Amino acid sequence: MGLGAWNFVTYSDTWKEVHVSYLQIAVEDGVGSLILYVLFFARGFANLLLIRRTQPGHETSLFAGALHSSLIGFVVGPALLPKLTNTIPYFAVCYTSVLVSITREKQSTEVMRVRYSASAHRIIETCAVPARASVLTPAQ
Repeated sequence: MGLGAWNFVTYSDTWKEVHVSYLQIAVEDGVGSLILYVLFFARGFANLLLIRRTQPGHETSLFAGALHSSLIGFVVGPALLPKLTNTIPYFAVCYTSVLVSITREKQSTEVMRVRYSASAHRIIETCAVPARASVLTPAQ
């Protein structure tokens, strides 16, 4: 269950603070919170993998690479720091979610554009055929 936020120092008279953020989460908030914290960052990496599989444009791939580098730093950093008050890692994971939705929307509009242009092309071909009055069928 955990000791509660910032209660580790009060509980342990000999230790001043936990020196690793992952241990701090596990001790103060419980093992369940640690699992959620790790899963949150895993979702960020999974989002970047989804973006990489869609073969995005140059700018999107550069931004995804920068986010990937940032996430690696934000996963390694808490292994060395006792501070959890930094909100930038949470923003980085949220940016990956936004980038996934942008690339999905861009892909869906491109698919719709291709479908629309193909159907418009068929309509134009049908309308451009010269009318032959003697060869009309009931379907025409």
